[in-house]
Amino acid sequence: MNRFNQIWQLLRNSLSRLDLKVYLICVLISAFIWLMMKMSDEYSKEIEIPIGYSDYPPGMILVNKPVSALKVQVESQGFKMMTIALRNNKKVHIDLSKLELRRTKYKRWVASIPSYLFSYDISSQLGVDPIGDNIKPDSIYFVFDTLVTKKVPVKVNSRLSFVQGATLYRKLEIDPPKVEVTGPALAVKRMKYVATDSLVLERLDKSFTRKLKLRTENKLIKLNPATVIVKGAVAKFSEFSTTVPLVVETNIPDLKIRTFPSRVKVTFSLPIPDYERISDSSFVVAVSVDSMDILTKDHLIPRIVRKPEYVKSAFLNVDKVEFIILK
Repeated sequence: MNRFNQIWQLLRNSLSRLDLKVYLICVLISAFIWLMMKMSDEYSKEIEIPIGYSDYPPGMILVNKPVSALKVQVESQGFKMMTIALRNNKKVHIDLSKLELRRTKYKRWVASIPSYLFSYDISSQLGVDPIGDNIKPDSIYFVFDTLVTKKVPVKVNSRLSFVQGATLYRKLEIDPPKVEVTGPALAVKRMKYVATDSLVLERLDKSFTRKLKLRTENKLIKLNPATVIVKGAVAKFSEFSTTVPLVVETNIPDLKIRTFPSRVKVTFSLPIPDYERISDSSFVVAVSVDSMDILTKDHLIPRIVRKPEYVKSAFLNVDKVEFIILK
């Protein structure tokens, strides 16, 4: 313990005799001289130069992703390297309007540009001597497709549920029903429709209106408009019934059949507002006789062969009928 106190006292006495300001100035001067010596040395460093593309050939769209930066090896003094580090964030812009395109068997267009063509631009931007041909990659490749526009229908991606006794009254109304799609010809020609975002509504008991975005997985395709208005009319539905004549369908000449009963009852459900659209000809119920096997049968099976599309469900009050052959 006494030994430690002696050392501590010696340090305190030494520091008290030292001028701290002079010491700090000496340290700074030494650091500055060391920095100047280091910065005057020659350095070699790989620099990334960002690239921007503009002025595509008329009527074309770029479908690949060409390199976003060129790598060059720069040799210079440390001072220059500091300047380069501050200046290499500026993009080198490449004008593509005069590219020489050639068509491929896949009906697309391709072109390439040697990277050395931009050596002067890069040297000027960095403020260094010409960098020569040492640029990576050595070429930039481009794939273009023809830019086309067409109209396609909109498909609503919906999942709807209703309270008991309610239903969707007619089809969903979409405004607009078709939209313009613009993009690469190969992708646009394959498009049969454009889907909306999911529309999920539960326990609906009244009509609704929603604004939905349109979706496309291809980022090169533009939609106009990008949203649609979807309207749905909700109505109560109920069960009704009507009696219709039973029709005999046959391809046997001169065959006449009488059924018992001659009329059958059809029970059906539909939205109440649509009931006024029901007429005597709305339903057709028939039995089929397509061979002389009819002679060995004792009954026929009636079926509904036509009903309105707005009828939700329909069924008969009988599952078979008797008959007699008149001729």
